[in-house]
Amino acid sequence: MADTARVESGPALNYARTSDGVTLAYQVIGQGPALVWLPSLSSLHAQWRVPVLRAAYLELARSMTLVLYDGRGNGSSDRRVDTADLGLDAHLRDLDAVVYAAGITTTALLGYYHSATTAIAFAADHPEQVGRMVLFGGAALLSDAMSPVQTQALLSLVEQDWDLFAETAAHAWLGWAASESGRQLAEVFRTAATPTVAKAWFEAGSRIDVTDRLPQVQAPTLVLHRQVSGRCRSRCRAGWPTRCRAAGWWSWPARSRRFSWRTPAAISS
Repeated sequence: MADTARVESGPALNYARTSDGVTLAYQVIGQGPALVWLPSLSSLHAQWRVPVLRAAYLELARSMTLVLYDGRGNGSSDRRVDTADLGLDAHLRDLDAVVYAAGITTTALLGYYHSATTAIAFAADHPEQVGRMVLFGGAALLSDAMSPVQTQALLSLVEQDWDLFAETAAHAWLGWAASESGRQLAEVFRTAATPTVAKAWFEAGSRIDVTDRLPQVQAPTLVLHRQVSGRCRSRCRAGWPTRCRAAGWWSWPARSRRFSWRTPAAISS
């Protein structure tokens, strides 16, 4: 029972401090080449209770040193943050602090949804530190990934009904069935941040644009997307083939929304 509890809570928390004084919680598990899994809305302790996420972490840690962290205002990191400073620069300070604290010299990056732009910018700014990237569900201009009607409807719930937002986001955004895993994922969103921080976080995200950094990305990059409406797909894909020659694109049918969590293991090969 003790071992099960330990696995479900994940490895011990470590702490990093950013250049602007924010304390961040992070975890390190496994051995091998480093992989930093960048957070979206995150709550490390709650994420380890979601079976599909826990299985992904343990699978990746079999061949890599996996680094997970809660961004500022999220999970076990500092909750008292400046809500006017939750944009790209703040996310880069968070990632830089974790990479430094974990003693990482070179790493692969996994960015998904909102954290994809942070991964792109960090890889462009630190080509000597980033060996490979996997980007899932994001876009260089983040508003393109946030613009579909369904996403905007979900975001409108952030202030109106936080619990309903968490439940709806878990099932609508990620497409997981209304099962125990779906309820556990909703708990991740619910405990990740306050509605005030989440609203500011989404608003700042809608203004992030790293399109101009794409030509500077040297790391081999796999870009993963669901096949959605032609307009959204073309907007999310815009610029990748011509501006980021290191990138490859792969998509799958919209009816299958679940990310294949074993896919990131390809970045270690």
